[in-house]
Formats: sequence, C-alpha cells, structure tokens
Amino acid sequence: MALLLAGRRDGRWSADVVTERLAADSAGPVVERLLASADVELRRLAHQVFLDAGKLGLEQVVRIALTNRDVVIRARCAERASRLAVDASAVPAMRRLLASRTPLVRVEALTALDRLDEVEPLYGALSDRSALVRGTARFYLRRRGVTEFADALRRLVESADVTPGAVAGLAEVGTVADAELLLPLLSHPRARLAVEALRALVKLSAPVDTAAMLALIENHPSPAVTRQAAEVILHRGAAVDADRLLTLLAPDRPAPTRIAAWRLLTSRDSAWRLAVNVMLLDDVDETLARRARTSLVAATQQQLYTKPAGQPRDILAAHLPKADAVLPPRDVRLLYFISGIDRPEDVPVPVPVAEGRRGFRIFRRKAGRC
Repeated sequence: MALLLAGRRDGRWSADVVTERLAADSAGPVVERLLASADVELRRLAHQVFLDAGKLGLEQVVRIALTNRDVVIRARCAERASRLAVDASAVPAMRRLLASRTPLVRVEALTALDRLDEVEPLYGALSDRSALVRGTARFYLRRRGVTEFADALRRLVESADVTPGAVAGLAEVGTVADAELLLPLLSHPRARLAVEALRALVKLSAPVDTAAMLALIENHPSPAVTRQAAEVILHRGAAVDADRLLTLLAPDRPAPTRIAAWRLLTSRDSAWRLAVNVMLLDDVDETLARRARTSLVAATQQQLYTKPAGQPRDILAAHLPKADAVLPPRDVRLLYFISGIDRPEDVPVPVPVAEGRRGFRIFRRKAGRC
C-alpha cells in the first residue's frame, strides 16, 4: 500500500518509512519473503534493499542476474556484480554474465571486463546479437586505440559459422562494397540470417535487385524474410510492375506473400491505395480484409487532387458496388465522390413515414439516395 501511495502528492513519506524499516537487520526475514512476492514492485524493492545494504555477495548477484525473470532486477544485480567483480578481480564471473540473454547484463559484464583489462571479450562482442552490446564493445575498443572493426566482421561473415550479429555489426561499420558479401546470405537456410542480410543492404544503401526481392517474396517459406524483402523494396523506392503485384495478391497465394504485395501496391500512390483496399474489402482472408478496411478509412481522409484513372479506376469501378455490403452508407458515398465514378441509381420507392392530420401520407425517398 505504501508503494501504491508513493505516486500521490503526500504519499512519498510512507514509502520512505517502509523502505527504511525494511533496511533494518531485524526485517531480514520479511525482505526474504518479499524476494519471491507475486508483485513485481515488491520484488524490486526487496532486491534493492538487499543491494543497498550489501547483503548480496558476488555469486548471489551473478546468479540473480542470470536467472531472475524480471529485467529490472537482472540489470540492477548485474550492475552490482560488475562493481564487486572489479574489486575482487573476478574475471570468470563476468564471463558468465556474457552468456545472459539480457543486453543490459552483457553491457555491465563488458564494462567490468574492460576495467579488468580483458580485451578479448570486447572483440567477441563486436558480433553480439544486440546493437547496444556491439556499440558498447566498439566504445571501449576505441578508447584503447582500436578504430578498424570491419575487417574482423568481414571474416566472420565469410566464415561457415556466420551469425546474425556479425551481419548486423558489419552493416554498422562496413561500406557499400560489403554488399557483395551479404548477397549469398539471402538464400541461407536460416531465416534470421537472411533477414539480417536484407536489413544490412538497406543500412549500407546498397543497390537492390528488385527481381531478386520479388523472388524472395514469391518463393521464400519464411514470413519474416518475405516481410523484410518488401521492406527493402519500399525503402529503396523501387518501381514494381503493378500486374506482377496483382498476381502475387491472388487468393491462392500464401498470406505473407499477399500482405507483401498489398503493401507494395498501396504504397504506389493514393489512387492505387483506394483501388486495392476496395478490392480486398470482402477478401477471404479476414486479416487482410481488416487491414484493407483500416487503410481505406485513412485513405479517404487524404486530399486527392486528381481523380483515379487508368487501371486503378477500372479496379474501383469493378469493386465499388460491393462496398455497400461492407461499409457504412456515408463512407460509400464518399468513395464514389472521391473516385469520380457515378453511383448506380436506386429505384425510387415511396416509403410511408407518418399519417398527416388532413388524411394524406407523407413520403420520403428511399434512404441512401443523394
């Protein structure tokens, strides 16, 4: 309750009093029970009390940093472990922390190892899977006079045991010429490597083979690779034939391929965005239909200075009639107005609304007519 009230104007004092009482030696059993509390704030408070009181040794904080399920607790214990390891020259303990799944923990381990003059782990962290850890390793190596990192990463990318971290690291320090090393990885059986290679091509501003990207979208079994290949085309602004994309959008294609084709088509211009979204309003894939409806609402709120023409207009004319069954009447009328297509006339049917006092009926035209 004290922690819950701490955010109020006059509630901070209660949390301070409770924290002070928990720091007393007599509260040790209570704090130990709070270490396993179901409430994350209580667990964090208990660990912080023990850390501030110096009641957790090096082995304990290393174990907590490696095994605790809360990232905040892991990071706090790793910071304390880093300080204790420097004081005790405990290099093995910090090497154990390098195996943590949390980037913040690995960063604290690198900080301690740098202070302990352990350079080899810094070179190893250049290919870490986390950009934060890679940047930290480069920072400490630069302070030691090392300025060239690309050659080591190039050797890793060319080796048989290439990792996604090595590819991402090369993208951060490499040049456009390094794209030649990345192209073979686009067909690598590990999808994560192929995804990192595609991201690296974008970071290096390398020329993109649109045909190769479309082949990945059409044939690669991994949805992540398909999605990233579409991202590369969008980032480079490459022109893709609309008929080819409409073929990839066919209902018999896999869902990731269709979504990639939808993204590429709707990014061409506002007319294509309207046409493709209207075409997919009642698609068999509910996920794609929902995306189309959401995108269509945003598209209708944008100013169109020219009416759709050519192929987008033909698609709109063919699929606008089905919008009546999917969209509200107001949105349907707006779509017809934006597209410049005449809406089919409804047959006027008088509908009785109310009986007048003088014995005649008042009629209103059928709803929906403009």
